[in-house]
Amino acid sequence: MDAYVGAMTEGDLEKVLARIAIQYLPKKGEVRQQVKELAESYVTFSLFGSTILDNAGRPVAYIGPIKHDLDGHVIRQTGQNLSFAAVFLEMVIDALREKFKPTTADIAAFLYQSEVFVPEKRPIVEAGITAYLNDDCLTATHLSSLRLKTRSETW
Repeated sequence: MDAYVGAMTEGDLEKVLARIAIQYLPKKGEVRQQVKELAESYVTFSLFGSTILDNAGRPVAYIGPIKHDLDGHVIRQTGQNLSFAAVFLEMVIDALREKFKPTTADIAAFLYQSEVFVPEKRPIVEAGITAYLNDDCLTATHLSSLRLKTRSETW
């Protein structure tokens, strides 16, 4: 584990942030292929739908059979993959924070190199980053859940 974290945090801050993004951002095509392979290996997985329940046991979503709802299965698998990866990502981010002590400005400068982020929303993004860096999880979570329209949605 130490070797993995060390390799992920090697280099300067910008290289490490880029490496994390490349490693941990879900790739739809790869997840779609993973779902198809699971469906071939576990035939019943592909034949039936499933209902997702909340903590109280109430149905909140239905995913149909793969033949009719491949995207629903891709979304669920992406969530499962992210849950597994979160353990590793947390360790990498902790090491990054320890090694570089990044500021809000450092992280925002990196993010805003991408055309995905809308300049008008930068104050909200920066407030969320600041809350995260200050371990204010409630505020960071709230700000990250706001509907931040990206450039791709405006085109």
